[in-house]
Amino acid sequence: MAKKKGQKRAGRRAAQRRVAWIAGAVLVVAVVGLVAALARPTQTVGWDAVEEVLGSPDAPLTIVNYLDFACPYCAIFALEIEPELVERYVETGQVRLVYRPMAFLGPGSLLAAQVGALVSDQDPELFWPFQQRVYQRLQTSGSRFTREDLVRLAAEVGADPALIEKGLDEGRYRDVLGQVRRLAIEEEGVRATPTFFVGKEKVEGLPEPGAFFALIDRLLAEAQS
Repeated sequence: MAKKKGQKRAGRRAAQRRVAWIAGAVLVVAVVGLVAALARPTQTVGWDAVEEVLGSPDAPLTIVNYLDFACPYCAIFALEIEPELVERYVETGQVRLVYRPMAFLGPGSLLAAQVGALVSDQDPELFWPFQQRVYQRLQTSGSRFTREDLVRLAAEVGADPALIEKGLDEGRYRDVLGQVRRLAIEEEGVRATPTFFVGKEKVEGLPEPGAFFALIDRLLAEAQS
C-alpha cells in the first residue's frame, strides 16, 4: 500500500486554544491571540511535511483524519474502527486514508506527534504500528507520555532509537506541528478531535461504525455513478 510524505505550504495567524470534553470528541476552541512557542513565523510548512497516507493514490474516495495521540476518542477510532476501515476499503483500493496530527493536548501530545514523524522519516511503513502502540499505551496508562516511553515504543516497531533521540534533541517537527495545527483550525475548520473529512463530508467526534461505513458506501456509490 502506498504511503508518502511530501512538501510544504504556509499557515500564518496564531490562535490560543483551550480544551473541552464533549461526547465522542475533544473540542478545540480557537480564540484570536498568541499561540506561543511552537512555531516560528519565518517557517512556512504544510500538511505534506507530517501527514501519513495509506492506500492507493487512485482510490475514488479520500478520508482525512485529524487525530491527537492524547485523545481517548481518537484511540478508540484507531484501535477499534480503523482496522476494519483499512481491511474493507483501503486494502481493496476504494479509499485513501490520510492521517493528520493535531497535537494540541499538551506536551505529551506534541512529543508523541514528533516521534511519530521521526519514525516515519525512517520508514513510513512503521508509522502505523507505532500509532497503534501509542494508542494502546494511552488506553492502559493515560496520556502523560514521556520521551523514554515513546522512544521505546518506536524501537519496538523497528525504528532506530538513536535516530529518534537525535531528532528530538534537534527539535525536529516542533515548529511544523504548531503551524499545521493552525492550518487545521483556521483554514480547515477543525474544532475537535477526532474530525474526519470523508470526501467533502465532515464528521466530528467518534463516529458510530455502522453509520460511518454507510456514509463511505454512499459516497463510493456516488463516485461510481
